[in-house]
Amino acid sequence: MSKTTTMLGALAALALSATPALAATLVTPDVANNGNDGVMFDVKVGGVDVTFESLTTTLWGRSARNVGYEIYTYDGGLSGHTDSLAGWTLRYSSLVRIPDGQGDRTLDFNDFTAAADSTVGFYILALDRVYGSVMFADTPGDAVGAVRAGDSAITLLSGYGVGKWGLNTGKSFVGSITYTAAVSAVPEPAAWAMMIVGFGTAGALLRRRPEAVSAA
Repeated sequence: MSKTTTMLGALAALALSATPALAATLVTPDVANNGNDGVMFDVKVGGVDVTFESLTTTLWGRSARNVGYEIYTYDGGLSGHTDSLAGWTLRYSSLVRIPDGQGDRTLDFNDFTAAADSTVGFYILALDRVYGSVMFADTPGDAVGAVRAGDSAITLLSGYGVGKWGLNTGKSFVGSITYTAAVSAVPEPAAWAMMIVGFGTAGALLRRRPEAVSAA
């Protein structure tokens, strides 16, 4: 194999090896009008892998103090897993300073990736029900699993408010979810430009190669 052919192959591989991704934030249209110890909801992932990065939601506090909050996720969704935390993965645990009243806070957990066409259950929990709550949209009659918000990559479903008396249906997460979605591995314009320059250089080298001189 010639050096030129090797160089062409390396350039093509370099351009195609980039895995582009699309950063986005899904914002819910609902307004927080109720709250409890926590909220559970499902997020359905579309046709590409998605890496979840953080979420912003409305929290409520009493007496302006630090309150512990946790976020758990469950691969496969909430169904059959709402009675205990067995099998759930802890994604976030921290004290959050809450004003005396409602305030929006960004909870930045360790990034995790959900596969295409999967469902992820989320559970946001206040650890001190006296001094902290998670706010949500209370939509009477809204069925668990009803679509509340969505874009091309993820869909947010209605879930449960969680309190000391159990689960309450028709409650929806309020806020935003920030994520990065994988996209098809098609070279970006910069990669194509690199390939074109490389091919042009290789072609010039080919043209400059001296012709073989046969012995008389």
